[in-house]
Amino acid sequence: MTPQETERGGASSGNIKATREDWTNAALETLIVDGIERVKILSLAAQLNVSRSSFYWYFTSRNDLLEALLDHWHETNTAAIVTAAQRPVPTVTSAVCQIFECFLDPALFNNRLDFAIRAWSRRDENVRRKLLASDAERIKALTEMFVRYGYAPTEALIRARVLYYMQIG
Repeated sequence: MTPQETERGGASSGNIKATREDWTNAALETLIVDGIERVKILSLAAQLNVSRSSFYWYFTSRNDLLEALLDHWHETNTAAIVTAAQRPVPTVTSAVCQIFECFLDPALFNNRLDFAIRAWSRRDENVRRKLLASDAERIKALTEMFVRYGYAPTEALIRARVLYYMQIG
């Protein structure tokens, strides 16, 4: 029996339940692979092999789930960059390498999720506002990182933008 089967009530119990994390993970994967239009309660329920009514134990609506996806993205991808930029290291080269590591480690920064959020933002003004705010937060952290190593604010901002935009493609 896998740990997920144990958490869900056992493989043979016939009482399989999806957790909030299961719903969120299934929605994230669907968003990444198929796009936001395919993130539907009924299809996620089928994918999780549960009734769609179990969705409402964890979310009030599809919009609530979509907000959870945006929160997850911000708490992982944006937080990873900000945290890496704030970490004290002896040289600016080491600081920039920490940022590169962030983008290279899918456990820290999910590139596919970032691209999916960007695609979604082209269709939804609310998501676009959150994306722009996140971009600004990331660039601010990178700018502050360069300032800590003695760069003038304008040069720090330029370096932050070049570093950031080079990484997000």
